[in-house]
Amino acid sequence: MKNFYHSSPILKILIYLFILLASFIVAAVLLGITGILQISSIELIRITAIIQNIVIFILPVLFASAMFSPTPFSFLHINSVPALSSIIMTTLIMVVATPFMNMVIEWNQSVTFPESMQNIETWMRNSENAATAITDQILDVHSLGALLLTICLVGILTGIGEEFVFRGMLQQLIGESLNSKHLAIWITAFIFSAIHFQFFGFIPRFILGLFLGYLLIWTGNLWVPVFAHALNNSTAVIFSYLNGGKAGESYWDQLGTQAGNSIWAGWTSVTVTIVLIVIFHKLLKRNSQLH
Repeated sequence: MKNFYHSSPILKILIYLFILLASFIVAAVLLGITGILQISSIELIRITAIIQNIVIFILPVLFASAMFSPTPFSFLHINSVPALSSIIMTTLIMVVATPFMNMVIEWNQSVTFPESMQNIETWMRNSENAATAITDQILDVHSLGALLLTICLVGILTGIGEEFVFRGMLQQLIGESLNSKHLAIWITAFIFSAIHFQFFGFIPRFILGLFLGYLLIWTGNLWVPVFAHALNNSTAVIFSYLNGGKAGESYWDQLGTQAGNSIWAGWTSVTVTIVLIVIFHKLLKRNSQLH
């Protein structure tokens, strides 16, 4: 296989996009085969998630990495186990940030467009409702076995797949192209949020993308944002299960919102979260200087 170790970042992006296009074709064929099987809608959704994450997300990134570097695992920053302190601090930050994120989610969902753009808003809300219906179907689990399976698919597999693509590949190539890690983080977070095609969840997903991007830069280990992403998704699955399969309606989901009469928790959350992020960053900088 020809390598492109010393190719320009722009050429690497084009090569990766070509590989991605080929993966879409393979995935479409596999989904076409799956479509003729006599299976339930939830089984079809689960199989689609597996094909999407493995065929479209993970394998193209690994293949492209092998073309771009003689040490592809180092290229992706997945060649070492993350520090336990990073995992603990990441978990703490995400737990503390939950009321703030709930507050942002509630605000984003309440956004309305001018009357002249009502058709666009209607289309966006219909798309949002369709996506929400699929999500609700995935999260509608009522047994321990289904819960564990959903955590593996929605939490772990999706966390690995999306982080390999967005932080592992795109953020790195964009950063090399623009010679700016910070700009790459913001652009990648924008793409990450936009690609979900859910406008009324765009801002919280964009904020999450920023946090995941900085986790990679600060820790130098892709497994940290993978863990954070998987934790974020798995938490939603678990609370939906504990709430009888109803997503977004638990006390934890309402904490920090006006609907939950706890907007104070949202503002407290953002303050404490910023403090924790600053502390985490300083600890990482000190540890890197010691080493």
